This record gives sequence, C-alpha cells and structure tokens, in this order.
Amino acid sequence: MNFAYTWAHGRGYAGEDSGSGPAFFRTPTEYGRLYADLNQDIRQNFQFTGIYKLPFGKGKKFLNSGPAAAILGGWQINNLLSLYTGTPFTVQGNDGDLDAPPSSQIANCIAEPNKLDAVTNGLLYDPSAFAQPTGTRFGTCGINQLRGPGLLNLDMGILRKFDVNERVSIQFRAEAFNVGNTPHFERPNSRNVNSGSFMLLNRIRNTGREGIDERLFRLGLRIGF
Repeated sequence: MNFAYTWAHGRGYAGEDSGSGPAFFRTPTEYGRLYADLNQDIRQNFQFTGIYKLPFGKGKKFLNSGPAAAILGGWQINNLLSLYTGTPFTVQGNDGDLDAPPSSQIANCIAEPNKLDAVTNGLLYDPSAFAQPTGTRFGTCGINQLRGPGLLNLDMGILRKFDVNERVSIQFRAEAFNVGNTPHFERPNSRNVNSGSFMLLNRIRNTGREGIDERLFRLGLRIGF
C-alpha cells in the first residue's frame, strides 16, 4: 500500500501574463488586487494505491486445495483512490458597465459567500451573496475568492495469471474506472452574476479514462511466451 498526502498553497498575481491576455485589472492603481490564490492552487491532495493478493489457493492460508483453490487462487486486486480539493475562481460582472478595457468587471460581494454543501438545485454557492456593481467601478469581491468542487475517484482492477506450461502464460485483467460512478463537477461554467445559469454546476471535468467521466469497464487478455 502507498499513501501520499500533499498540502500546498500557491499565491501570486492570479491570471496575469505578459500583458497580451485577459486579466481583471489593467489599471495600475488596482493592480495589487491581483495578488491572490493562483488558478491552479489545489490545497489538499490525497492519493492511495494498493496491490493485494487474495489469500486463497495453493500455498495460501485459505482454500489451498481442491476446486475452490483452483477457482479462487491466484487473483490480485489493485486500486487507485484520489481525493483533492477544488481550484479557485472569481465572480464577474458585466465588462460593459466598467468602461475600462481590457480590464474585466468583478462582482460585488454583498454578503458572506455561502457554499451549498448539498449543491441545492445544482448551485454551488448561494447567488444572493453577489450583485452587479453600480456605476463605472470595480466590484468588491476578491480574485479567486471562491473554490470549485473537489474530486473523489476510485479506480480498481483484478487480474490473474494462468500458467499454460513452462513457456506460455495467460493473464486475465478486468478494470473499472470511476467505480462509484461519481460525477466530477468542474467550476461553474457561468461565473457572471448577471447570467441565468450563474453558479450552476453544469459541466464535468472529464478526468476519467480517455476523457470519459463515468463508470467504465475494460477487459483484457495477455499471452506471454
């Protein structure tokens, strides 16, 4: 078994580049507000991998003879469990109301942001805590102040090697990706306070095998000689 846990914290000028790409503040007096959690900041990351040979069959503790040993013996189980926290994002407003291109508008935080743990009606945060700023001014919310959903995923596999003779062997393998068929939501696609789908979780990360974010089974047969 192998366990790994990482706590990390990335701070810097979030979303800033050489000046050619989009950013929230292109006004020198507001530039200091860009110093915040970085877009790729994953605060906590836990990984667990394991390989376990079942205690059945010839030379094992249980069922080491007879038909049961022949059927249950020689199997091996593998697993990969991943858990990590979500990445940050910023609540935006309407850029047209700001009248300061190429800067982007930030929403007003009119109440403490309330994360809906039960994801009520598909919403990650209570939208009532945010509002469009009035007049041509930047909003009061912070850059990358909020966090998207975390991720929980379990992949498992089972395999067995059959020796045909001294030179030839056959290995059977069955694998299941995202065993729990757990949805891995991405940050809200619409982060603009004026959008009808604001704070709605309506897209997935596609972090699964070959980009398929749902339970996936795969069977394999390998001949060695």
